[in-house]
Amino acid sequence: MATFTLEFVTDPVYHNAEETHIECRVKWKEIPEVLPFGANAWDPEPHGQKLYAELKAGVHGPVAPFVFDPVRAAAEIRSLRDYLIAQTDWTQAPDVPAVIKEKWVAYRQALRDITQQPTFPTTVTWPTAPV
Repeated sequence: MATFTLEFVTDPVYHNAEETHIECRVKWKEIPEVLPFGANAWDPEPHGQKLYAELKAGVHGPVAPFVFDPVRAAAEIRSLRDYLIAQTDWTQAPDVPAVIKEKWVAYRQALRDITQQPTFPTTVTWPTAPV
């Protein structure tokens, strides 16, 4: 695991309404640039977990509140949707048996239709992938 020494943090802001993710800009001693950084409690790296705990405790000043941005939310949902579709592209290959293809068609279409849900992008109901 890499070890990073924090020099400073700027612009911390909650990234979600649940306040479980904080976006900020950080300067690590070992890296010459100031970088964007997403801090959360489940970060696999100790320096990320430590920074999240410090931000939550106010060590680096107040964390700005989350402000819902529908354009950003829509972009993030579309990005996840596109990723999920790409992960199932193999199910539609010419050499895949029809029985498997058919299982996945409705799921893939439901992913494409997410943007048509009446509560999009505020709330999205994600379809369940077939097994």
